[in-house]
Amino acid sequence: MTVAQKITFYKISVSICFGLLGFFLNFHTIIFPFGEYTVAILLGLLLPLLIALSWGWKYGLLAALAGGCQSMWWLWGPSNGYAIFLVVPPFTLWVVWHGFFAELRRRQISDKWWLSLYVVEIPFRLLNSINLLTLSRWTVSLNPPPWDWAVNASTAVPMNFSIYIVLKQASVAFVLLLIVDVLLHLNPVRIFFKLSRFMNVKKTGYIISTSLLFGCLFWVIDSGFHAFIFHRESSFIELLVRDIPEQNLFVRIVFFIFCLIFGMFAARILRRQKEDEAALRENEALFSGFFNQGNIGMAITSLEKGWVKVNKKICDMLGYSKNELMKMTWTEITYPDDLEPDFVLFNQMISGEIENYEMEKRFFKKDQTIIHTYLTVSCIHHADGSIDKVLATIQDITKRKKLENQLLQSQKMESLGTLAGGVAHEINNPVNGIMNYAQLIKDEIDDSNSLTEFADEIIHETQRVSTIVRNLLTFARDEKESHSPARLEDIINAVLSLVQATIRKDQIQINVNIPSELPKIKCRSQQIQQIFMNLMTNARDALNEKYTEYDINKKITISAKLYQKEGRRWICTTVEDSGNGIDSSIQDKVFDPFFTSKPREKGTGLGLSISYGIVKDHHGELSMESRSGEYTKFYLDLPVDNGWDIE
Repeated sequence: MTVAQKITFYKISVSICFGLLGFFLNFHTIIFPFGEYTVAILLGLLLPLLIALSWGWKYGLLAALAGGCQSMWWLWGPSNGYAIFLVVPPFTLWVVWHGFFAELRRRQISDKWWLSLYVVEIPFRLLNSINLLTLSRWTVSLNPPPWDWAVNASTAVPMNFSIYIVLKQASVAFVLLLIVDVLLHLNPVRIFFKLSRFMNVKKTGYIISTSLLFGCLFWVIDSGFHAFIFHRESSFIELLVRDIPEQNLFVRIVFFIFCLIFGMFAARILRRQKEDEAALRENEALFSGFFNQGNIGMAITSLEKGWVKVNKKICDMLGYSKNELMKMTWTEITYPDDLEPDFVLFNQMISGEIENYEMEKRFFKKDQTIIHTYLTVSCIHHADGSIDKVLATIQDITKRKKLENQLLQSQKMESLGTLAGGVAHEINNPVNGIMNYAQLIKDEIDDSNSLTEFADEIIHETQRVSTIVRNLLTFARDEKESHSPARLEDIINAVLSLVQATIRKDQIQINVNIPSELPKIKCRSQQIQQIFMNLMTNARDALNEKYTEYDINKKITISAKLYQKEGRRWICTTVEDSGNGIDSSIQDKVFDPFFTSKPREKGTGLGLSISYGIVKDHHGELSMESRSGEYTKFYLDLPVDNGWDIE
């Protein structure tokens, strides 16, 4: 048997049992004598009604048919003839009626007042009252059928009694509904019927129970008051249950209903308040979880007080602790060039011209390095529309900007390489011609002639131009030479053997940290050596520019490490110097051909651009990091697992 089948079997069994239990409960119902008639409150109807409100009209009908409503036959049949056929159907229909609307309420996303348990009772009560004041006046009589309504009208129920029955049934119906509603507010009852639990049902149950207690106490006090003061001929028990005067019964029922209605409304208000509080706490917990655990930096600020709340991500992003960041302002950590655009957009948002804004913005970290971010700013409003706080989300896009710059650099270098190759080929032949003619002039004149000096200068300059042309051709050439396995340690040692004499002469200390266990890379060793020669020469010049000849701070550090990226192994080699660094305004130009910060006679501006081209030809990456006046670091990343078979 499946779970669904077990639940269905459980509901059917409970419905039948509750119907039979209601049948026997009606034999012990409360009966009020009214002249020659009796008025009964059928408490057994509570059980099929409870089933209908819990599980729907089908199960409610099953409980009613099992005996909850048919017990009317045993109560009224012997004395009232066959009135059962006009009395039982309305009670059965009443159970089905509320079961249908109970199902309809469960399908609603939010509460609808017109589907309330007590509102849907009103149209049914009107229809039933019409029946009691017309047809049932003649059928509910002491004589059995057939009835002759025209002849035997004198045997019909008196109108005043019919009105009393209408009031009685309406009162009892609402009392039964209230009692069932109270029961369905108790968690044990809801667990028994496998219903969802109410919020703070214990407290709301206390309110309803207290209200019911007040109603019952009034009933008892009113009985005792009249028994011992006004109606001494009637006993307390008679006035409590058996022989209640009509006016006392009306007042008691009205007060009892008032107490129950008050308790129900108070409990409902409390429950909704607790549900709203719970929903608010849940939303706050969700927001707090999203705010604190998200992968995006978030900050909430006040227009008057500044920072209000920051999450862990933004602290990690900027390198500050929460307490440190809360003591600062946006202006203190913003890159100066980005302040004005941000202020303009912020003022437009505060004035209502725009709802929110987005921009790329740079910030200073605690160590004064710069990060690129994507900033989104929006307002949190009060109910009246005024601005409460400002929410800012910050996403670190430094890596993305670096990749974008690398892509632009590659595209630029590719275009410049094509241009440089064409220009170099066009210049090469005229330069050789000038050099040859200068040499001919020199050969034709005497060494003592002053023109010899001019010819030598022409030859020197054309040789320099020839070197530049040769470098341009190297930069532009897409070489297809074969690669061979090589150890990075051997390449660095070969470079050091070439430059060591020059660098030692300048009193520069070289620190090398190359792990011997690094795997081989397949490359053109001479070209990789050319890169390191260029980087170390630049480092030497930067150190000599900053320090005196014998300064002990003149150091060049070369280190390497193995790492993985996107499933491939890479070796990153860092060449670092503590020289003057490179100004931030020109850092994005260092790989451009012919760009140099050195004097004309000391550099052509092709060293780094050629190195960049060589690295790209090896499917690697060449990048730099520098802080003006402090240091410069060049990072040479070469792939190990690049598709070549390396032993």
